[in-house]
Amino acid sequence: MNMNSVITLKHISNLTGYSKSTVSKALNNGLDISDKTKKKIKKIANQYNYSPNNNAVALRSRKSRIIGILVPMFENSIYSHLISEFQKRCFKIGYKLILLQSFNNLKIECRDLVNDTYTVS
Repeated sequence: MNMNSVITLKHISNLTGYSKSTVSKALNNGLDISDKTKKKIKKIANQYNYSPNNNAVALRSRKSRIIGILVPMFENSIYSHLISEFQKRCFKIGYKLILLQSFNNLKIECRDLVNDTYTVS
C-alpha cells in the first residue's frame, strides 16, 4: 500500500489480520479489546497516518458536528465579528461552520432553511 494513499479500516484490517470491527474498537479504545491488540492496530494506523473519515463517522453516529448560520449580509460588521468569534469557538470544540447569506431576501432565507434542512443533534 502506498504511504500517501488514503487508508481505511478495511486496509488496516487486511494489514493486521483483524476484522474491521476489531480494528474500529481498538482505535476507539474498546474495553473488550486487549492492550496487545490495540497496540498492534494503532501502530499500523499511525504508520499509515490513518484518520477517520468524518463523513462516515457522521453517518454512523447521526451527528455531523456542523453548525449553520444564515445571515442577511456578510458585509455588516456586527455579523462578521459574531461569525468570526463563533467560528473560533466551533473550532475549539471540534465543530465545522457553514455560512449562508440571504442578501436580505426573505425568499432566499426560506429556501435555505426549508429546502436544505440538516439533522440537528
